[in-house]
Order: sequence, then C-alpha cells, then structure tokens
Amino acid sequence: MMRELRRRRVFLAVGIFFDNGRWGSSLLYRWVDDFLWTSCVLVGDVESNGTADFNANVRINDNTRIGLEAAIVFDSEHYELFGGDLLQRRVMAYIS
Repeated sequence: MMRELRRRRVFLAVGIFFDNGRWGSSLLYRWVDDFLWTSCVLVGDVESNGTADFNANVRINDNTRIGLEAAIVFDSEHYELFGGDLLQRRVMAYIS
C-alpha cells in the first residue's frame, strides 16, 4: 500500500486584522505538515511549508479603496500539490 496514506493532515492558520474604517491591514500565516498527494497519475510527497500573506489598504471615499497585497511574503518556494506549479512571492496593487 502507498506510504502513509492513512496519515492525518496537520495544519495551523493564524491571522491578525486591523480596520478603522479608513485604513485596513491583515497578516495571515499558514503552516501545513508534509503529506502524500495523490490525484490520478500524480503521486508524490509535498513537503511541510509555511506561508505568510500581508494586505494593506486605504479608503479614498465611500466607493474607492486602494491597496497592496503580498502573498508568500518571505518568498519560501514550495509546492501546494505534487505536480503543480512552484509558488513564490507575488505582490499586487489594486483599486476597488
């Protein structure tokens, strides 16, 4: 039988949020234990990893907010699934 298929997946997620009506921000951290990924022909180990995401925004008026969002702040290269893309830091600015 495939190695450790019955193993329980362990994860931790914590976050801190701030919003005073004009300014808003958040910092989120997620850690996932290593696990065996199986999907059709793709089978393999995904190593444990931790990622931190950050968001900051400001309200310009009742209808407009501008902000900056950074995913994988510490640029820890990792896979989310076996056979998938190698993820790295991503930073985006937005207006909504």
